[in-house]
Amino acid sequence: MNRDLAEGEELYGESSGKMTLIYEDESGNEYTEEFNFSTFLNELVVGTAESTASDTAESSGQWWISIAAGAVLLAGLSAFLIWKKRSVHEED
Repeated sequence: MNRDLAEGEELYGESSGKMTLIYEDESGNEYTEEFNFSTFLNELVVGTAESTASDTAESSGQWWISIAAGAVLLAGLSAFLIWKKRSVHEED
């Protein structure tokens, strides 16, 4: 439901209302349930264009660190598996 705010009504803060659910079962019997609800709406926090741009630049500029760390782990695992395979063959 979309409605305009009344004069003096706040957009944020405590909000409450009544919800009505109307549904049918497989036999076609209609049921209605009503319940009250309450919630709190916080104001939207939007960062400045400068802070958003610098955050994006910092996070996107460091993608190579993850790639490098993954490559080092993969190389270490490969070296270990090769060493382990050779040591098993040398014992036979």
